Amino acid sequence: MPAAAPRVPPLNPSPRTIRMAETTRTTVFDFFREVSEQLRKVTWPDWAQLRESTGVIAVFVLTVALIIYGMDYGVRIVIELLTSLFTG
Repeated sequence: MPAAAPRVPPLNPSPRTIRMAETTRTTVFDFFREVSEQLRKVTWPDWAQLRESTGVIAVFVLTVALIIYGMDYGVRIVIELLTSLFTG
């Protein structure tokens, strides 16, 4: 007789999740106050980190663009070959 599957306990939300769900904003001003509080907690990159990240992203975007261009060119050649077989 096969063993029964272990029983998985129900998920209990963390206290933080409960607290966030119970928090309600009463006005638009409360929303913007909370936004400004959260923005103060952000760790902003310094100039060197920003330059490095921008360079990495630029190289990545160019690489993906070249890959897409190559795939597009290859598909175009295949389609031209196939249509030339039937058009004479």
